[in-house]
Formats: sequence, structure tokens, C-alpha cells
Amino acid sequence: MKTIQSFLAATVIAVASGAAQAALVTSFSPDTTIDFETIIGGPGPVDLNDDVRLTGFGLPPGTLEVGAPAFWALGDNGFWSLGKTFAGHDSAVGGMIVSFKGQSVASVGAFFNYLTAPAGNPLQLLALDVDGAVLEGHSVTIGTPDGVNEGAFYGISRSSADIGYLVVTAPYVVMDDLAYTAPIPEPGTYAMVLGGLGLLGLVARRRRG
Repeated sequence: MKTIQSFLAATVIAVASGAAQAALVTSFSPDTTIDFETIIGGPGPVDLNDDVRLTGFGLPPGTLEVGAPAFWALGDNGFWSLGKTFAGHDSAVGGMIVSFKGQSVASVGAFFNYLTAPAGNPLQLLALDVDGAVLEGHSVTIGTPDGVNEGAFYGISRSSADIGYLVVTAPYVVMDDLAYTAPIPEPGTYAMVLGGLGLLGLVARRRRG
């Protein structure tokens, strides 16, 4: 995985270049949705299930909070609380990284909100492949004046399953209902599986001989 500085630099570059805006989506049909109701963790990386790991990055470090109900002030966007469980990054600088643990997906997104101050700060979504190379980036604005547990769903959907990471950047960003399509192992993983099956077949033939 790349360093925090590399992720931040990649976010700036991708958003500045306005890459592939057509793939920003507000809905898609997921295979899995994580609602954080039974997951509590942080500030270190948190395995949300067998497919997904969530990590916080930014300044100060160690500010990821997952699953615990909390009062999360979002300035003009209101707040999240009242028993709602979610993941949040408790810092003005940085955000969260969704990793598919060496696998890749075609679509990933979540229900987001963030602190509006300083004025004009957007939510930035960056898709990386399994090697950390930038695929595309998007910048969106969410407005929920004085809302309670309100936000908006945004995600990235691509024609091929090549998203290995989703990097989410915004001040005090919060995320719920993380949704994604079925993860696909990388070609190297397929080769190892096929090699293993071939080895098993060879052993079976030798035993029969």
C-alpha cells in the first residue's frame, strides 16, 4: 500500500485532471452492503468482513472510528448520532481507505457526509487499482442543512472489475452502508489456484499409478 502522502498527492492529481467523470454514480446494484451495525473498531485498520479492510489516513493519525454510536458534528450539514452506527474519520485532514485485500471490484460506494467548514470543501472519491495506480477521481458537494443522519450516496462504477481501493477524502468524513459488487481475485491469484488444482491432479494421478 502506498504512503499517506502518495494517496493525498494522487487525490489532488486525479481531481485536478477531471478524470472520467461519467463513472461517478449515485446508485448501483451491489452484491454486498455493510451497515456497520455489528462492527466496532479503530483507530487502526478494521476488517469489515473477509473482503474489505478500512483504514484511516491523515493528520493527526489514529482518528478512525468504526461502528460506535457517536455525536458527529458536521457544521451546516447537521450531525450524525441518535444510535446511528457508521465509520468516521475524526480529523480535518485526510479520510478513509477501503481496501479489497488484493481483490478488485467493478463498483463501490457508500452513504456519505462531512464537515462543511471551511466553506467549499468537497468530498473526493479516488479509485485505485490493486497496485495503487490511479484509475479515476471525482469531487462532489453534499448539502444537508441542519440535517440529522442525512447525507448522499456516491460511488464509482467501471466497465471492468479493476478497483482495488476506494480513497475517500473530506473533513471529518462519515460513511455508512458501504456497498460493492462481488470481488474478483487478481490474475496472479487465479494462476495460483489453477496451479494448485493442477498439482492436486498430478498427485491424484500418481496415487492411482
